[in-house]
Amino acid sequence: MKNDLLKYDEPDLTSVKKITINKFSELTELPDTKPLIVTDILGVILYSNQSFNRTFNVRIGSLINQINSEPNLGAVTQNLENSNYRNFHFDLLFNNNIDEEPSSYYVDVDRLLIDGTELLLFTFDSYLAKKRIEGRINNLHNALEYGDVAVLITDDKGKINYSSKSFEDILSTTIEKLYNNNITEVLVPYLSNKDLIELRDSIDLHQDWVKLISDLGKDGNLWFREIKLNPVYRTDSDTISFILVAHDITNYVLKNRIIQNSERRQKSIINNISDPLIIINKKHDELFIESVNESFCASFETIKSANGKPELKDIINGDLYKSITDCILKSEEDKKQNLKFHFSDNINKKEYTGKLTSTEDPYDKTILYIINFSDITEQLRNEEILREAYEKEIRLNKLKSAFLANMSHEIRTPLNAIIGYSELLEDDVLLKEFDSIVENTSFLKEGVKRLLSLVENIIEASIIESGELDLDLATMDINVSVREVFEFKKNKFENKSIEFDGDLVSQELFCFIDKDKFEKILFMIIDNAVKYNRENGYVYVQTYTAGGNAFIKISDTGIGIEQDKLSTILEPFAQDEDEGYRRRYEGAGLGLTIAYKLTAAMGGKFSISSQLNEGTTVILEFPLQ
Repeated sequence: MKNDLLKYDEPDLTSVKKITINKFSELTELPDTKPLIVTDILGVILYSNQSFNRTFNVRIGSLINQINSEPNLGAVTQNLENSNYRNFHFDLLFNNNIDEEPSSYYVDVDRLLIDGTELLLFTFDSYLAKKRIEGRINNLHNALEYGDVAVLITDDKGKINYSSKSFEDILSTTIEKLYNNNITEVLVPYLSNKDLIELRDSIDLHQDWVKLISDLGKDGNLWFREIKLNPVYRTDSDTISFILVAHDITNYVLKNRIIQNSERRQKSIINNISDPLIIINKKHDELFIESVNESFCASFETIKSANGKPELKDIINGDLYKSITDCILKSEEDKKQNLKFHFSDNINKKEYTGKLTSTEDPYDKTILYIINFSDITEQLRNEEILREAYEKEIRLNKLKSAFLANMSHEIRTPLNAIIGYSELLEDDVLLKEFDSIVENTSFLKEGVKRLLSLVENIIEASIIESGELDLDLATMDINVSVREVFEFKKNKFENKSIEFDGDLVSQELFCFIDKDKFEKILFMIIDNAVKYNRENGYVYVQTYTAGGNAFIKISDTGIGIEQDKLSTILEPFAQDEDEGYRRRYEGAGLGLTIAYKLTAAMGGKFSISSQLNEGTTVILEFPLQ
């Protein structure tokens, strides 16, 4: 039959569309393309690709039986024509060179009918290429197995057709139980209903899918896997398959949990620190907030950012930002890891001492600054109180010393007068000079009154200081008392070259007071106004009302008080050479103190203003009833 096939005449290609074939032949083939030819039913080659031409050295228009092969392709063609088969598969040995071993091919023959013409399509698949592919597949399989890579491969419906040993171990099963089962059924123990629905939808829509699963291993330890489903399309068709890969992320998850637990403990410790604390990370010359405790947020009205680690300037600004950045800059310039600085919170009226500690990470080249703030507002306030108390104590000690010196003079003067006038009286009695007795008796009474007034003031001041003051409070018209005291003092000092003037409201001013104590206040203030006045001076007394209160204003044109002495003039014994009221004036320095404290004891207000060498004004204020 082989000889009969060789008797074929030269084929006539006039019926073939040569232009189309030539144009098709000009197209570029990809490497590793399988040899392919198209023949008519007689075995005439109508088309051959470049791979076929290179392999078999036969061109278009040749007879297929010219190929030196076993079996002969011409005989195969004739046998297929005489059969009822549409296609045929067989093994082929091709010997292109007698000195070389024949090449083996797997050949597919398909009968085609195009435009009423029966054609044959031959596809040649080299056994060597198949072995290379099988080798690649085996290498890939071994890599998956020995590389401990967990892989599942499914068809377009999700049915499993391959599983690596690693995936079998994860699912605690075998390939026999996995094969041809749907992947959604296999993963039921590890996924929620919602996750399974998402997986089915991803398979139907040919989409990627990722999920985290966990379980206990054979050793009883918890494991975590990230499983990823990816659709894969074959290049030679629209056929799709899916690859499911499982990545062991157990160490990552457990380490992450340890880090998270550590961060939670750190945050808990930081938040339990009562002082405001902030941790700042400096990276690439930018400052970021690493952590901040709740006390810091509350103290400086700062809100924690939801963006993880925001820039410092985005969260903190104003004086606080400047104080922190200045301290960090100073730490870098002075190369000091520990620094202290002071911060005044002018908004909340608080004072803080800031302590900065820095630490550097040489690996990621970052610097951490830990800054805690100590609220020293109360401490500074207490220090100020102690300082004021200390200064006051010094002043009081000084005043007490001056008081004792004054008392020795104030007491000695009337006592000396009493003794002196007593001796004169004794002489007058012996000499029976009765006119002189009357005069000396008058002087003696004056000395006794002066001594008595001094003793009464000392006792009064002591009672007030002890808090044992008894008041006989009643509602009465204070205008009456002011008028009576004013007239009395005006008459008394008529010969003192002091002019008295007054302006009292006509209405009644009823206040809840102790009449005797109120009049004593007026006496002491007017006495001081006269005592420290200048010759031909002026004393002015006025009453008026405002805001539901009654006011008594007593002004003089005396020597006045220095402004820095006004805060101490109401303290007891405030009269020495350093005070506004000079020591050249007699008195123990208790008058204004007693007047001030009696006013406060009756619910009133006592205020004093003065200008040196111009005069002093005292205003008493009591609520109207």
